[in-house]
Amino acid sequence: MRGGSLPALQQIRGHATLAMTMRYSHPSPRVTCADEMEKTDAACQQLAAEIDRSRGRKLAQEIEGAAVLPL
Repeated sequence: MRGGSLPALQQIRGHATLAMTMRYSHPSPRVTCADEMEKTDAACQQLAAEIDRSRGRKLAQEIEGAAVLPL
């Protein structure tokens, strides 16, 4: 509930399975879902920005490689 990840807590506590960590951690579903959605939104925004940059680079390369036609 303080923002840590369950796999990290599993390693810290030495639990063999994530199920054992879940048994003792009692995470709040509302807090957990909100945190994960926030991380997902940030990752999606970062991916979209990278795609836009990549498309921009590709377009610039196509423009540079295009033959210039006289008017």
